[in-house]
Amino acid sequence: MAPPATQYREDDDKDIPIQEIIFSCGICQATVSDLYATPEHDQGFSSDPGSGHGIITKLWIGECSHVFCGKHLEGAAAPFHPKGIPPRAACPLCVQDNNDSSMREIFGIRGLEDGQYDEVIPRDYFRCPPRKLDATDSEMDALRFQYTHLIRQAKQSFKGLRAVERKRAILESTLATERKLHRKAETQVQELQGRHEVTMAKLQKWENRKAVIKHYMDAVQEMTM
Repeated sequence: MAPPATQYREDDDKDIPIQEIIFSCGICQATVSDLYATPEHDQGFSSDPGSGHGIITKLWIGECSHVFCGKHLEGAAAPFHPKGIPPRAACPLCVQDNNDSSMREIFGIRGLEDGQYDEVIPRDYFRCPPRKLDATDSEMDALRFQYTHLIRQAKQSFKGLRAVERKRAILESTLATERKLHRKAETQVQELQGRHEVTMAKLQKWENRKAVIKHYMDAVQEMTM
């Protein structure tokens, strides 16, 4: 699943840009904002041709048009590749859905603004809708209706997914706390059992010596009479 906390998860009432949903990972649904919430620099292994120290590319789109996180690639990252040549890798969605492990070119996405994604990716991919829906014919009216409702449903589904993820995170945190308390209680029980066994062993020693002690005490009493 997607990472825990982002600006879109903290405020359910805040509208989610449709581009965030369209360019979310097809496997774990992580968005651009999720993946780049904490900047990580490439330390010279530049994924950005315009920067000597670019941001590590964590989101990719394959020539098959699937979008996915780099962590889902074999080796959990894009393979090394010559500058100016896109890396080639098996698309994890093609592998998952069609058992197709063909090597394909993949193109980096570091953001949704111009200059933040590979220039090979058409700019219109980031325009929603890619053309104006202001025509008045019946077919365009139907397209406008369908597009509007698809966006609304996608946003509501996305918010629902985030709400479920938050609840799961809370439950996992609560479960981890309960397990910790359980382990602590088990340790305390074991310590108490150990003390009890030591005490019982000492008591048994006195019980075993009770007859001898009584014998000598009786003997001393007879001598003093």
